[in-house]
Amino acid sequence: MDQESLARREMGQARKLLLEALATHRDDEMRAHAEYLLGNLAQEYADLSKNEEAKLPLYQDALARFSKIPTDYPDTEFAPKAQFKTALVYEKMGEIENSVEEYVKLAYKYPDDELIPTVMSRLGGYFKKKGMSYKKQADPLRENEDVESKAEVLRLDELSYPEFLKAAMVYSKLQQRFPDNPLAGLAGLSAAQNYMRAHQYKQAIAGFEVVINNEEYDGSDIRAQALYWC
Repeated sequence: MDQESLARREMGQARKLLLEALATHRDDEMRAHAEYLLGNLAQEYADLSKNEEAKLPLYQDALARFSKIPTDYPDTEFAPKAQFKTALVYEKMGEIENSVEEYVKLAYKYPDDELIPTVMSRLGGYFKKKGMSYKKQADPLRENEDVESKAEVLRLDELSYPEFLKAAMVYSKLQQRFPDNPLAGLAGLSAAQNYMRAHQYKQAIAGFEVVINNEEYDGSDIRAQALYWC
C-alpha cells in the first residue's frame, strides 16, 4: 500500500471515530472540537487529491464544517481557529475575495486572538500581490513611446498604488500592535517596501529606519535588507 493510500485509510478511520463522537456528545467544546477535526480531515483529503475535480467537494465539506463552528459554538476555543480555517480553505480554492472577507471577520470578531498577526500578514500579502499584478502588467509597456501605452501604464500604476498603500498600512499595524511577535520584523520591512512601491517615500524611509535600529530584527537578515533598501 503506497503512502497516499495508507494516509487515506487512516484518515477514513479517524473520520468514522469523529462522527461517532459527534453523535454521542452534547458538550459544546467537544462537539466544536470534533467538527474542527472533521473539517481538517476534509481539507487534508482535498490537499492530497491529485484530481482537481475531486478537490472541490472536499473543500466544500471542509468549509461547511469550519463555518458551522463560529455560529453554533461561538464561545469555544475552536471558533477563531475555525474562522481562520474558513479563510484558508477559500484561499486554497482560489476564491481570494471570499478569503479576505473571512480573514477580516476574524480580525473583527476576535481582535485579541493569537492568530491575528498571521491574519494581518496574509492580508498584507494579498494587497501586495494585487498591487504587483497591476505593476507587472504595466512593466512591459514602460519603454513604449506611443500614447496608448503611456496611458495604460498610468492607469495600471494608479490602480497599483492604493493596493501597495493598503499592504503597507496592514503590515505597519501588525508591527505596532504586536512588536514582540516573530512576524514583527518582517512586517516592518514589508511595510516600508510597500510604502516605497506606493511612492510614499517619507514613510518608507522612516519604516526602514525603525527596522534598522531594532536589534531584535536580526533574524533572516531583515535589518540587512532594510539597510539595502534605505
